[in-house]
Amino acid sequence: MKLPRRVPWASKAELEQLCTWIYSDESPHDAKRRALHRLAAWRVATPLPHALDSVLSLLAAELGDEAGASAMLVRQSYASAIVRFVNGMVDPLQFGAYARSIAGIAAQIGLPAWLVELRHAATHEDLPSLDILREASHEALTWILHNYFMPVLSMAESTARPPVQPPSLAPLLKEYKTLAKQATRDASLRSSLQPDLTRIFRQLERWIGEAKVSSLSVSSGTDDAEANALELLSYELLDKGGLVPIAKKKRLPTSDRLFPPNAEVWRPLLLQVQEQHASFGSVLISTIATRVGIFDDADQDDTSRTCLLSWVVWIVDTWGESAGCGSHDAISQLLLSIPPTQLSKSAPLLVQLVETLLTDDDSLKTRFLALLQPPGATDNVWQDADVSIMKQRLAVIQESAPDIRRAKAAAVVDSAAMAVDAPAVGWRSLAGNSSWQPCPIGMSGIVS
Repeated sequence: MKLPRRVPWASKAELEQLCTWIYSDESPHDAKRRALHRLAAWRVATPLPHALDSVLSLLAAELGDEAGASAMLVRQSYASAIVRFVNGMVDPLQFGAYARSIAGIAAQIGLPAWLVELRHAATHEDLPSLDILREASHEALTWILHNYFMPVLSMAESTARPPVQPPSLAPLLKEYKTLAKQATRDASLRSSLQPDLTRIFRQLERWIGEAKVSSLSVSSGTDDAEANALELLSYELLDKGGLVPIAKKKRLPTSDRLFPPNAEVWRPLLLQVQEQHASFGSVLISTIATRVGIFDDADQDDTSRTCLLSWVVWIVDTWGESAGCGSHDAISQLLLSIPPTQLSKSAPLLVQLVETLLTDDDSLKTRFLALLQPPGATDNVWQDADVSIMKQRLAVIQESAPDIRRAKAAAVVDSAAMAVDAPAVGWRSLAGNSSWQPCPIGMSGIVS
């Protein structure tokens, strides 16, 4: 369950009033000063979102400029605020082992490119002129208005900027497959092809980062965004020509173990992604289960399903329980993904998968295989062994019958004796040594 997010404002009205102060045209100096004081008070109580923290720095620079501070001090204040604004917007979106360009991430979130260039100039070159810094501050505040205040205040998805979708991964995967086939066929070429493979891995990691940024606008957190990005990658890999060969004769497993025919080609790429993203294996199994459960697609035939199931075996054998890719979970996901009406069609493939993955667990294998039996196949049929077992049970009952009858008779006698001799619960007998005699009420001790 996602925990509630702590915000500095008590109600949306406070945030709306702050927005009015910042972007008010009437008496802007006093309004901006009130906004500055409000943000400073909020920052004491709780950490501010980066957008509001940037507004605080930009307002402080603007008010210092209007107060007539020295030009160099004002330029440094503007430059520092803009650098912090750009870095704070871009750095949280750096995912994976390979760094992505700031300009690429800025383009995804709609940040003006010239602000990124200004940030570079203010960091590594001479400070920009005061006029350019003033314009940059105004541009940054405008961007925050449209990309932070308006979406938060309206809570409408239509006000948010639509995310930039990552490009298709098919050309990159095709290039990788060509190089990997060469390295597989001729081991002497591996060292010469390694730089190109490393470049492809970097581009793939960059693509995952872009997909993750695109998913942040529709997901509830970073973990969900990464899962969405890995799911997009899984669908790209499972397209024809990827993990599933185009030619049907190349889809069949190479051994009885359901080993995928092109495992050596895709193994380096899959291991590279799993090394950087620990949940990739489980996401790939879930995506495969979804594809196996599709029966209205003409391209999804038995050879395609067999190849997909062989990749499930490879994932379980390669990564196992430690990566969330256990055989029990994999089989359960596959069974749940197939509609009950189509289960009989996929039963032979699933039986082969169960027997392959659960060779060391006969009890669990028997349970899964029972689920794959057609209706009526599990009806009880009496065998000679069943009759002998029933006779043994009957003999045990008959041997214990005399003891049961004696115990029952003794219990009846004891209960009858208790009914005669024992008084009712809560009473005690006054007979024998008691000197009590009946007499009218109030005459005890008078009547003898």
